[in-house]
Amino acid sequence: MSLQHEKLAKLRYLRTLEVAKRDELIAQATTAYLGSYRITMLVMAGVMVFYIILGCVMDEMSMILLTVPTLFPVIMGMDFFGLNVADKALWFGILILTVCEIGMIVPPVGINLFVIQGVAQLPMQTIVRGITPFVIADCLRMLLLAFIPALATWLPSGMPS
Repeated sequence: MSLQHEKLAKLRYLRTLEVAKRDELIAQATTAYLGSYRITMLVMAGVMVFYIILGCVMDEMSMILLTVPTLFPVIMGMDFFGLNVADKALWFGILILTVCEIGMIVPPVGINLFVIQGVAQLPMQTIVRGITPFVIADCLRMLLLAFIPALATWLPSGMPS
């Protein structure tokens, strides 16, 4: 490895550590102010809206890789329905995947709408009309998962260790 590559690798490593420290500081600062149930649910609603908007312009993997390292410690620091840490992590993961999926099909700029339009060669108005019942059903599913975490955790919690 040349000296230039070694310096670049060191700088990249230091930048990674800096980002990790920043995420930890954000989590500590946020959880210090989140004591009430109402504020906790408001933060979770904000996270869900953020992911839906982000889903209109990014694919799922990019959204998750860019945002979860910052949001996960914040969510773990909050109290959701008295869930333990493992169940809270599972619930958050399932909820984030659900919201990412919704964000990718929400009209007018959901990425998957353009994929469907390219494959089916249909006008966007027809695709939006066809996708609307699915968006409504997905939003209801998201609300059920958000307010009844047992729906997301009952099957994994029943599996043998």
